[in-house]
Amino acid sequence: MLTPRYFTQTILAGALGPPIAALGRYITILSISASTITLSIDDDPPQQMISGLQIDTEGRPYTRLRFANTGGVAATIVLMLSETIVVDTRQNPLVGAMAANLASIDQEISGAAAAAVAGQLADTVCAVTPGPGTAIFAANANRTEIEITAPTTNGAGLIYLGITAARATAVDKFIVLSAGESWWSDREKGAIFACSSTGAEIVNGREC
Repeated sequence: MLTPRYFTQTILAGALGPPIAALGRYITILSISASTITLSIDDDPPQQMISGLQIDTEGRPYTRLRFANTGGVAATIVLMLSETIVVDTRQNPLVGAMAANLASIDQEISGAAAAAVAGQLADTVCAVTPGPGTAIFAANANRTEIEITAPTTNGAGLIYLGITAARATAVDKFIVLSAGESWWSDREKGAIFACSSTGAEIVNGREC
């Protein structure tokens, strides 16, 4: 039979599942919800199974499959039996990444508007140096880029950026921004704080 067949079993801790009487060449374990699961093919001794495992019986016929739960909690097993290799693309992380990249490329080509940027920073008045600095952006391990701008309306005032509230001062900072200047990074994942020279200066920016 060329059409793949799917089977689901829920087995209590320490119990045997009902035998599966079916024929096929490939046995694919799609998922195991928990616990430790073994499989016996016909009269072969039981062997431990893991999610994503595919067994090729190399054309040798089998008539009975039997799972056992040797762990301490109940488990649900989903398996697929087939005569040919069937790829479940949901198990491949590259597929999701490729789909995201293609969607991004399509958006750039079409000029479609992106969703609202959750990481956009509205005009924010910064505390006067020596602080403590005003929190501008929280740490974000998923950040791909960040930009902070001192608008031209700041006049002669200065903005001091730091990686902690105490390290955003005129004497301890990682960069100083004059009015109209920006700082950008595609590597910084940590929190950003800011102080200003008079306490009247503002910053704005974005992260994505």
